[in-house]
Amino acid sequence: QAPLVQASAAAAPPAFIGMAPLRAAGLLTLLAGCALSDEAFQVPDVVLGATTKRVKVRMFWIRQGQSCANAMDRCALGQFHFESMRPQIEAALSRYGGIYNKTRLQGNFGLHEATEDEPDCTVRLEEPLKEGAVLRVHDLYKDPPLTDCARHSAKQAGRSFLTWLRSRGIQLDFLGSSNLARSMESAMPFFFEQDSELLGSVVRGAQEVTPVPYFDERASQAASVVQANNEPRAFQEQKRLLAKARYASTPLGERFAET
Repeated sequence: QAPLVQASAAAAPPAFIGMAPLRAAGLLTLLAGCALSDEAFQVPDVVLGATTKRVKVRMFWIRQGQSCANAMDRCALGQFHFESMRPQIEAALSRYGGIYNKTRLQGNFGLHEATEDEPDCTVRLEEPLKEGAVLRVHDLYKDPPLTDCARHSAKQAGRSFLTWLRSRGIQLDFLGSSNLARSMESAMPFFFEQDSELLGSVVRGAQEVTPVPYFDERASQAASVVQANNEPRAFQEQKRLLAKARYASTPLGERFAET
């Protein structure tokens, strides 16, 4: 997967390398401008004004931590809970908006409990949608944050990764993420709850995480017709929620905000 990523060239200003998007959001993008052999990988040509310059980059991809929507997998509910859960699910559908404003759940289908193939609880929607449309309950969670467990894990993983990079003399020029809150939040403890000397020895670019375009996470339509969990909130709202979750001075780059 490769979004627009910033690279440092020895004899040129920062350049942008445009590459094809891939559907797998929720990743951190770490770009290291270190010297690598030509044989290591194919090097793209970058247009810098009227000239073309060859730039070598190394990218590290890191999976986000577990979100609060992920925690709803292995759902323990079933038919017995349908009537009590129905108003909440239909209210969430109404907030999702569009054609879902007046959508109701199929009463004869109810609330199906998790299975080995589908760990989340599922419901089916009635008109105005095509009858039988499947909805996984956790997909109604709009742009969910991380769990406390995921924050803790990200901090431990970040310390190990930064220590590994320093031991190999690798420095990072750019830190990026998808535009989903869980990806941005994964970066906070991963980088910014670490020893400042360790972080400074590895990150030589701006000590901030920049959400970048062209990250796109989607389940198949057959799995779920609504995917609020894969749709970002407005950037300023994300910053407010991150501040509320302990990250008051959120180190987020805004270059691609709202794109």
